[in-house]
Amino acid sequence: MRHHNTLHKQRDYDFQKILEALSQESLKGLTLNKEILELLKPSHEKIFYFKHLIDLKQEWYLEDSKDFFTACISMLIECILQISIGRYRTTHILLRSSLEALCSGIFIELLNKNPDEKFSQNIDQIKKELIAGFTINFDKRKRKLFRRTVHNYVDNSIKKDLYWMLSDYVHSTKREFLSTEEYIEDMLGVVKTQTSVDFENTLIVLNKVLNNLILLTLISDYDFYIKEPREIVRFATSKFSSQETDFLNNWYSS
Repeated sequence: MRHHNTLHKQRDYDFQKILEALSQESLKGLTLNKEILELLKPSHEKIFYFKHLIDLKQEWYLEDSKDFFTACISMLIECILQISIGRYRTTHILLRSSLEALCSGIFIELLNKNPDEKFSQNIDQIKKELIAGFTINFDKRKRKLFRRTVHNYVDNSIKKDLYWMLSDYVHSTKREFLSTEEYIEDMLGVVKTQTSVDFENTLIVLNKVLNNLILLTLISDYDFYIKEPREIVRFATSKFSSQETDFLNNWYSS
């Protein structure tokens, strides 16, 4: 219980420091909405616990993978700023890059070699490694069911519903611009007719990406995270969707 309270205090303190940082004089030119910042608190909580999951294995990571994991976390933290000032396109770019970074780090950890430049090839190789390593003692029927579950998760939830969706959003902007100013405004995501729907839709995407980053991290090292239950795992997965929870439970029970 003491550790439970300490972790929650650290989380709340961390969020308070973010609020203070965003209130600095140097950021006064940015239109920060305090109500929006409060709505981002659950997302910050997920980032906080995700960082702790990564930190648990810090001393065992290969040096090259550490760089990717650090980059992933840094981009997620930056998302808090970008979404709070209405830069939704930049937020989507950062989320896609964070997914690429995490998978590159996991790729290095699983295969001990440099990842491919293409995300799809990296995640497909991760999928093969997870299936091969996890089903070695399964009978034929159980192996087939597990393989189908992992294929469905990676091909649909990760590639199609997340990565391709993020890529479509990032690349859907028009190719011709009348001026440099127009291009910069689009790149930064300066929304002249910003609505609550824009924010809400981006927030949904942010939380979906965060849940799946956590899920990928957990299943990438089953022995470390699952066979030795940790309170942090429970906190990190507490806001999962029913689909994400079902997938994780199926993984646990395999």
